[in-house]
Amino acid sequence: GSFPPTDGDNSTTFMVEIGGMVAPFILKTARLLIVQIRGNNMTSDVTNTTAPVEIVTSYGTRFNIGSWQYLPQGRIDTINPSRGQKGTNVLIKGSNLLGQYAVENGVTFTLHSVTLAGIRATILNYSNTEINLKANRGVHIQSSNDVKIFTKQSFMDRISISSYNGPTLSLNNSWVQLTEGVIEEVVPPYVQANQSVYICGRELLGGGEKISSVRFNSIASVNFSSIPYMFPWQPSKNHVCIEAVVPLLPFTCTRLSVLVIADTGAEVELGQNVSFGLSSVANVFPQSGQFGTEVNISGCALTGGSG
Repeated sequence: GSFPPTDGDNSTTFMVEIGGMVAPFILKTARLLIVQIRGNNMTSDVTNTTAPVEIVTSYGTRFNIGSWQYLPQGRIDTINPSRGQKGTNVLIKGSNLLGQYAVENGVTFTLHSVTLAGIRATILNYSNTEINLKANRGVHIQSSNDVKIFTKQSFMDRISISSYNGPTLSLNNSWVQLTEGVIEEVVPPYVQANQSVYICGRELLGGGEKISSVRFNSIASVNFSSIPYMFPWQPSKNHVCIEAVVPLLPFTCTRLSVLVIADTGAEVELGQNVSFGLSSVANVFPQSGQFGTEVNISGCALTGGSG
């Protein structure tokens, strides 16, 4: 519309009040005004009540332009689990988690991001009552262990689409980001298919209760121990180990990756400076001959990694 809405007030500045409280401008153009409702200034429960929306000029003149209904505030009920590390699957349950999960009068409300102790999580799927996440690696960027849900609102009129921040939910001291687990040794360091190895390191469970998968170069082992135990041959090291059988892998002379996944989804990877690879024969030439024939054998780690 136009300003001022009626004759008799020649003000050039104004503000918007909802229920008698100033609603700060997020966007202010000749075609569109976007303001934010400040619920933290409410002195009483106003859920499901209706408040007038007014334009107040610098002279104090008030123009009623409509009404606003306060909907129930969102609430986080449970976070399971409440601690973890990279890869941990997290389920948040509650009500009105997204504010208004709908398209209403051209406004779309969606989930923007979720942080666990200040670390942005990967969103798997969500609704207005449940959010499935995967925790990520990161360093705390805040002193508390809060879980925060950030929503986004998009407004579409006949000409353009505007996007801006929506309601934010927070639950204080509800998530503990655990110290990252790491694989610090694989014994023996060079192996063949169907050979058992010890995978040893710190925090292999990553906050879980048992191991659910062990992968070598993304290929799953079909035989592994699910509960870590103390380092069997060097008790002085503060390590735990699991035993796993190496699956049949494509031939490669490059370093193998190892990934241990707990029942919570927490992932523990091979340390960057840990050597681990295949010891295998790639070619024998010639493949026939007599006594005294020289035979060339090529492959990976044929001397156990010593040369």
